[in-house]
Amino acid sequence: MDLIDAIRARRSVRTFDGTSLGPALLGELSDYAGSLENPFHIPIEFRVLDADEHGLSSPVILGARTYVAAKVVRQPHAEEAFGYAFERLILHATSLGLGTVWLAGTIDRPAFERAMEVGEDEVMPAVSPIGHAAPKRSVRESAMRRALRSDGRMAFGELFFENDFSSPLPMNEGGLNL
Repeated sequence: MDLIDAIRARRSVRTFDGTSLGPALLGELSDYAGSLENPFHIPIEFRVLDADEHGLSSPVILGARTYVAAKVVRQPHAEEAFGYAFERLILHATSLGLGTVWLAGTIDRPAFERAMEVGEDEVMPAVSPIGHAAPKRSVRESAMRRALRSDGRMAFGELFFENDFSSPLPMNEGGLNL
């Protein structure tokens, strides 16, 4: 699956089947995360974390056994660098057939920060569970998706602009070299 296909296929998953990813897939994710760069050339440290080993959880997630998290030293553009690299990892996971969802406010932040060993000069903006989606969404996930209108996507021309916000960027001129 190429990058554009992964972008189109990507959906947030909050209900997982509870199976382990296995050493080969965990290694693939760790290797890919370790190779990621960003346009700001700011180092991002990723870790693939076992939920049981570190006591990781979120009240909006069911069945997740693995999370991916990252930290970055506080500096100008740290959050943008994090977001760029983290989304690349999320899209790579999608290309491997795995489910993910960005989480920030609905996690046990102290537990995740301990697992990531976040220092005083570092920030961990978000985490994601990563695994195989359950065959059926939970009632909680279905309700959240309805409330958040997660099944709708904005049109390309409503998101991307050229020169100013009154000139939509034509899709074929997007230069999507992500």
